[in-house]
Amino acid sequence: MKILLIEDETEKVNLVKEIALKALPHQTPVFEVAATYTEGRRAIRGGAYDFIVMDFLLPSSNSDGEKIDHGDNLARAIRSSEYNQRTPVVAVTQYEQVDNERKRLFLEQNIHIVWNQDVQLDWKNAIATFFKLSDTRLRSDFILITALEKEGMAFQEVDGVSIGTRRKVRGLNCREVTVGERSGHLIIQPDMGPICAATITSRCLMEFDSPLYLMSGICGGVTGNANIGDVVLADRAIDYQAGKRQPGGHFDPDGKTISVLPSVLEAFNDYRNEKADEDLRGIALLHENFRNGETLVGAVATGSAVVNDADVVKKDITPQARDALGIDMEIYGVYYAIYSSGWNSNFAAVKTVVDLADGFKNDTFQTQACYISAVISCDIIRRLLT
Repeated sequence: MKILLIEDETEKVNLVKEIALKALPHQTPVFEVAATYTEGRRAIRGGAYDFIVMDFLLPSSNSDGEKIDHGDNLARAIRSSEYNQRTPVVAVTQYEQVDNERKRLFLEQNIHIVWNQDVQLDWKNAIATFFKLSDTRLRSDFILITALEKEGMAFQEVDGVSIGTRRKVRGLNCREVTVGERSGHLIIQPDMGPICAATITSRCLMEFDSPLYLMSGICGGVTGNANIGDVVLADRAIDYQAGKRQPGGHFDPDGKTISVLPSVLEAFNDYRNEKADEDLRGIALLHENFRNGETLVGAVATGSAVVNDADVVKKDITPQARDALGIDMEIYGVYYAIYSSGWNSNFAAVKTVVDLADGFKNDTFQTQACYISAVISCDIIRRLLT
């Protein structure tokens, strides 16, 4: 658990550390201290934290400089940052009376104000309570999401992976999964499609505290951009159905796209460059398509219907997603749920092409494709959680 302390007084910093260690007995807090307003803004913009304690009065840039009330600016910086929009925050002030407008500003951004006049009692107990309340989600190293049972159970065949029995965890049907030394959960959607994917992912975000969500499985390929047997590491998800239908059948796309974070893109490119062929392509049991397939990094177009008509791809999908490699029904839903939530989690997807979304669509290659995606997904998990 990463805790950021934006505080210039050493005594207060040590007290908060002591409170956190006692309030979070099942955690191993890692503390970072920013002693000035400038250091605090830099930390907020540079990475994700699980909890932030901030003071109102801080030196601007020099730790020995005059203290100024930076509370409002810090609050805005936290909630507008890429990484900490949903991070629990406690703002500490020596002002016994805080005007209503300022209270409203902080409450709207879900930042709690604590008066620290009585350092040994009220402040200490209040901070401890907020730490305990932040520790309600179950810890999980990663969350695997699949749309089909066969996609999820393919992980059973991967070396170094163990999967537990299905059970309900906080209302979600899931299985505990171990990948090497990492322990996570596998969630298999009850139905296909982006709405179900977004709903299940949102439920997981509320119940699990996990740094990584990864979707694994199969997809269709876009002719000319990908072939059967290729693996798509989805650096972008495109909602190809978003837009406006005009008279005469003309469609104006919105071009809604969500991209993975730079760390995920780096892991994708590292895998492709270092060992894309090493894990899989020599396996004799694989069909020739998969032994000769490539590992690609690019966009996947998501829609709510199964596509098995090349004319539909050409007419309805390609104009909205010209560079898409694959077509699926879930990735955009997963990416959108996490991206819009504000939680500090990475998201990624690995899908293997089993058909070209045309009239020859069938289930012939699905089992082998699910296995390939599972193997590569485990490698991506190891890279991102190193």
